[in-house]
Amino acid sequence: YNIMLTAEAMGLGTCQIGFFQLVVERRRGLLRQLGLPPGRRPQMALAIGYPRYPFRRALPRRVPHLIWKAR
Repeated sequence: YNIMLTAEAMGLGTCQIGFFQLVVERRRGLLRQLGLPPGRRPQMALAIGYPRYPFRRALPRRVPHLIWKAR
């Protein structure tokens, strides 16, 4: 997430691609091409780039119900 937060601060968009793990498991040649050490497997890929379209609004969120108690 540090990479994703840094990318956001630089105006970049990111997307985790968990489906990548399934693709690598089914295509052994791809695993060799990645050059990972023996016994290592990728868990996901991270796409990073400049967004084509600007993000116009945040997702709707419920207002949290918080109660602060002072000591």
